[in-house]
Amino acid sequence: FRNQSKSVNHTCDQNMTSAKKQPYVNPRIRGISDDDEKEVLRKLQLLCRYDSENEMVNLETVTNKWKKAAWKALQELISFSGEKTTEQEILSKVGIDPATITLKPEEL
Repeated sequence: FRNQSKSVNHTCDQNMTSAKKQPYVNPRIRGISDDDEKEVLRKLQLLCRYDSENEMVNLETVTNKWKKAAWKALQELISFSGEKTTEQEILSKVGIDPATITLKPEEL
């Protein structure tokens, strides 16, 4: 999650730097005061921050849904196998480290 957040923030930072160097000039507006320019930049920064936070929340939600679905699929696989095996054993058979994917029911 952190890498994607840095990527989004980096893009916002680039856009903000670009806006400061070459601000967009609407042909219908003759001039803009420094205070107005600062206010526009402040609003853009807030927008960038909101977008990156919102994106991270969505990513976490999707990840949690995937974990729940994977946990249910694992439970079904165990019930279909007819053998008395644990989740850990099945994951080990297919080469998946349970700690890596954090498939623990108390975390779901």
